[in-house]
Amino acid sequence: MSTQDSGNGNAGQGVAVELDDDIEEDYTYGYGENGYEIDDHPAYDYEGEGYGEHDENSDYYGESGDDYGDGIGNETFESKFGTLKHFALNLHTGKYDNEIEQELRSDDIVESAGNRREIDPADLVARKAIAVENLKLQLKELALEADTGILSRITLMSDSTPVENPPLTTNVEEPVLSHDPSFDEYWKELFTSMENADTAIKITNINVSKIEIKKDVVDQLVRFLRGRVSNLYRITFNNTNLCREGLLSLSMLMEQCPALEMLDLSHNPIDDINVATCLSRALRSHPRKRTIYIHLTYCNLGNNPEILSVILESEVKSINVSNNSIDSLGVVGIVECIESNSPTEHLYIDKNNLDDEDALAISRALKRNTTLTRLNLERNNFTSVGVKALFSSVFDNSSLNAISKSNHTCKLEVFNFGSFYENFSSINDDFDRTDKILLALLDKESLLEYLSDVPIECTPEVLEFLQRNTQSNPSRYPLRRLTQLNVEMEMTPAHTLNMLYSCMRWWNMPSLYSFHRNVASGIKRKRNSDDI
Repeated sequence: MSTQDSGNGNAGQGVAVELDDDIEEDYTYGYGENGYEIDDHPAYDYEGEGYGEHDENSDYYGESGDDYGDGIGNETFESKFGTLKHFALNLHTGKYDNEIEQELRSDDIVESAGNRREIDPADLVARKAIAVENLKLQLKELALEADTGILSRITLMSDSTPVENPPLTTNVEEPVLSHDPSFDEYWKELFTSMENADTAIKITNINVSKIEIKKDVVDQLVRFLRGRVSNLYRITFNNTNLCREGLLSLSMLMEQCPALEMLDLSHNPIDDINVATCLSRALRSHPRKRTIYIHLTYCNLGNNPEILSVILESEVKSINVSNNSIDSLGVVGIVECIESNSPTEHLYIDKNNLDDEDALAISRALKRNTTLTRLNLERNNFTSVGVKALFSSVFDNSSLNAISKSNHTCKLEVFNFGSFYENFSSINDDFDRTDKILLALLDKESLLEYLSDVPIECTPEVLEFLQRNTQSNPSRYPLRRLTQLNVEMEMTPAHTLNMLYSCMRWWNMPSLYSFHRNVASGIKRKRNSDDI
């Protein structure tokens, strides 16, 4: 639903009702000095017949408390659709503020409880000695695979678990294995085997984790890989203390990998703008950039907003910059990325230092975005104020036009678990634009509120839209994705009419009928001094 202006001020203003993506034409009606005017509580006075404000006690409008009918009030329907409906329509009233604050705190508690404990200092020396021997063994095995022509994956990981004995300690964070001079001969043996290897060898996966990699090692590895990376789809150097030159070498390597799908440089500080520019340029020019996922967690990107902005310009499918201490300075680049409709579909900014003001800026940007399908903002410094601002980007229920102009593509993740996680996820996972409008209209109180803002001659189109889209036709059933949640509900035309009757008899139906009758007979409405 949108508003179109066709003149100055109120004169000639039009309201275009676009209630359904499947409707090609717009129903446009003008109102202004030469037409009619609507206020929030209309009291129409036509020549020949007068209708004042509605008398809630009159026989015409009936008793209060009538429901929509059995088809709407059944328990299964209310337990599924009703929960989300009440949440979406009442969130901004402050009804759920306490629950939101409690669930935000619960996220932090779960995160703290899930952390692995530090290594006992008494075990550190023994664990490092075991990890050193295990890495030497891994290097020898890779050299053997190169000699025999079966090398296809390069996997090197810090492992301090004894080969034949139980671990020294359990549930601990594996330390980063720093470079040891004794490694040099094993690296040399590996590179010699690689140089002598059959040129038909193709590497598909490189996974190096929690092992310090020196610049000369990265350079030799990149030299060997040239011409052997046509099938390389994943590059992972996680927590390897890569220097500036090592990161630049990997940037050049990416340009030679036509099958690249994943780049993980987490836990490697990126503090040089030239490095960030080379990485971003290599990704942006990659032939398969729309399918590439990059992980840059714990890279200290929050320290330099300019570097963060450059990374966000990579135009790849997914960017993960969680745990980077990003604050309000860095949110500028995030907003620009979202507002510009960057091709990026997944953006992970969880576990940073964004606040409510940042949430409001992101919310405004989201309303202009049509490419993001997933935005993760869990475990930032939001309160209920920021949470409500974010939700308004995907369901702004201030009017039917606002609902229509909300973001309908992005799955918003603000909570890690619980009922609010389900509600935030469902609003764009299970609902499209039409469904959201119906979500608001299929409520007695909100229906009357929204109709009060609709020009009276548009009302038949709104009601026709409501009637047409609540037919029990499985191929075009509104809220149809709720069937995946095993929702058993059947809304027949009789049920819808029952709801409309119980709602509309409280509203200005006499004015509606008289308006169309008077317009048809050419009678102009007599303006009331109280009108605006």
